[in-house]
Amino acid sequence: REAEPELHWLVARSPNDTILVSMLHLARGAYDPTAAEAARWVTDEPTYAPYRLALARAQVREHRYGLAATAFDTLLAMTPAPTPSQVREAASAHSSAGDSLGNARLLARVLVLSSGDTSVRRSYADALSWSGDRARAIAQYDTLIAQHPDPDLLLARGRLYAWSGNS
Repeated sequence: REAEPELHWLVARSPNDTILVSMLHLARGAYDPTAAEAARWVTDEPTYAPYRLALARAQVREHRYGLAATAFDTLLAMTPAPTPSQVREAASAHSSAGDSLGNARLLARVLVLSSGDTSVRRSYADALSWSGDRARAIAQYDTLIAQHPDPDLLLARGRLYAWSGNS
C-alpha cells in the first residue's frame, strides 16, 4: 500500500513502461481499496477489469449496493467470458441493492454456466419467487424436487402454489 503512490507517480511519468505498470497492478492488487481509491484506479485505466472488480467490491464493503450493482454490470459487460463466481457476486450485489429482477437475471446466467449446481438452481428459484415470477420459480423447484425431494423445497413450492391461488 505504501508503494502505490510512488508507483502511480512513476507510471504517470512513464506510462509505456510495462514493468512499472505491472508493478503498480501488483501493488494495487495486494490490498482492498476504498471506493474512492478504486474509482481513481478505474479513471487511470478504465479497461483494466481488476480495477473495476476492486471498485465493485469496495462499494459493497461500504454498503453502496446500487453503485456496486452498476459497477458489476459494467465489469460483466466488458468481460468476454465471466466466471460463474463473478456473475454470482454481481447477482449478490443486485440482491443487496433490492433489485430482485437483476438478481434473478444474473442467477439465470449463472445457471446456464453451471446447470448441474443445485445450490445455484435453488438460489435462482428463490430469486424468481422474490421477483414475483412464481410460475418459473415453481418450475425450478419442480426440477430440484425431481432430483432430491427435500421437505424445504416442497414447502417453498407449496407456498408459491398457495400465493398463486393454486392448491
